[in-house]
Amino acid sequence: MTADEITRLVGKAPTKHCSLDPAPTWLIKRILPLLANTFAEICNTSFRDGVFPQNLKQALVPPRLKKSTLDPDDLNSYRPISNLTFLSKVVERAAAVRLRRHVESERLLPDRQSSYRQHHSTETAIIAVHDEIVKTVDSGDV
Repeated sequence: MTADEITRLVGKAPTKHCSLDPAPTWLIKRILPLLANTFAEICNTSFRDGVFPQNLKQALVPPRLKKSTLDPDDLNSYRPISNLTFLSKVVERAAAVRLRRHVESERLLPDRQSSYRQHHSTETAIIAVHDEIVKTVDSGDV
């Protein structure tokens, strides 16, 4: 990853703050030009060595009520939400970008795979299936 790629990733990231972060997210984003090379080096070292830094493996996991209508005294009414540090999210996003590039460049997904792909959705899948049905009916192969 380059510093420019990190800058683009961080620019798209939400400004949510984790209390484990040493600085608020808005401040990190504001001084990103000073940090981008360091963030890129952390990502690249992690990818090269195949190790996710131990200090980035920490998260706060508060329980959240699934629905406001559920009984707050019942533990089954809650779900855990992981609040990750900002830098761990940057490394995670960088890994996702690299994986997506690799999968696309090696054409590892079937042409009709719609989930987890940019510019593909259930709508494009439905259109493709509909198109195949119409072609089959038109050709008399029903």
